[in-house]
Amino acid sequence: MRHDDAKTFMEKKRLRRTGNSTGVTLTRGALDAAGFSEDEAVTVTATRGKVVITPEGGAYDRTVEAGRAALEQYRYAFEKLGE
Repeated sequence: MRHDDAKTFMEKKRLRRTGNSTGVTLTRGALDAAGFSEDEAVTVTATRGKVVITPEGGAYDRTVEAGRAALEQYRYAFEKLGE
């Protein structure tokens, strides 16, 4: 179902067991609305009651990478602060 007032696509789905994992399939309409393509690398972020799928290399990935770089750059200072 597409909402006309916004570029939002919504449909009800059911979580299904697939091997040792649980997943949900996305329709072509959902992929098109999100601007994703099949086999695209994505990042999955989950919080209570919400799962967000973003393109790999998005804001989340850049933030994590910046944090890792800062930890590496200031490693000695953080070790000293932890004493």
